[in-house]
Amino acid sequence: MKLIIPNGCLAAENDAAAKIRASLAKDLKDGKPVEIASSGDVMGQNGEQKKLEIQPGKLAAENDAAARIRASLAKDLKDGKPVEIASSGDVMGQNGEQKKLEIQPGKLANYQWYEREPQRLRGEIEGMNEFFPQFKLYKMNDGRYYWRGTLRPNVLPNGWAWEVAAIYNNDHPAPQMGGSVRVVLLNPDIDTVINALGWRPHHLLYCPTDGTYLCTTRAQDMSYGTQYETTAVQTLTWAVKWLTALELVLTGDLSKELFNNPVGI
Repeated sequence: MKLIIPNGCLAAENDAAAKIRASLAKDLKDGKPVEIASSGDVMGQNGEQKKLEIQPGKLAAENDAAARIRASLAKDLKDGKPVEIASSGDVMGQNGEQKKLEIQPGKLANYQWYEREPQRLRGEIEGMNEFFPQFKLYKMNDGRYYWRGTLRPNVLPNGWAWEVAAIYNNDHPAPQMGGSVRVVLLNPDIDTVINALGWRPHHLLYCPTDGTYLCTTRAQDMSYGTQYETTAVQTLTWAVKWLTALELVLTGDLSKELFNNPVGI
């Protein structure tokens, strides 16, 4: 799929869509909640009645990745979990080694969140079926569940559909930078987006297992250990915010500099 950028020409349009985009861009700048439909529509073009609110939490930045890895490593050691290492003993992924020491089969399953809390999985499925019915649940070979489907912010005139996967961490919903559900762009993929833009969006994270994924929120914006905890539904609303901001950059209604602001939008 080829990503076509309209070079900002849409921002000058004197029509209802341009006014809605300008209002949406202002809400993002001001940190206000944004209302979306279950398809991810923020422009109100698809006629859906059911709406969700995106929480005003900030997008997080890639330069927090090392701190996130260190925190995750410390937590794994504290909890007695296995830690993946390279043959040199590297556990931070900085030496470029490809050969890894594998965790023995069957060990990882002991730490899957849905086996400890099957009621949480039922709640996740119920929530997704209600608010994002176009997403389907799958399981990876390593035991992790993920949702796959499309989101349509509808900021761009052609109603671009973003195919994404929302992948649960083993210890979901424990808070960490980028969220406990990793949102990966499938089509168009992140490399297509970067090539089309000519620059790399700031709010991205990387792990050797899943590659580059959207940094949808900061750890402090997640809910954990309370009555209401972060879910895939909530994470996908944050992903819609990420994609909406990107589409507003493409139309010229939001500046690249603001989108790439290290403290988020």
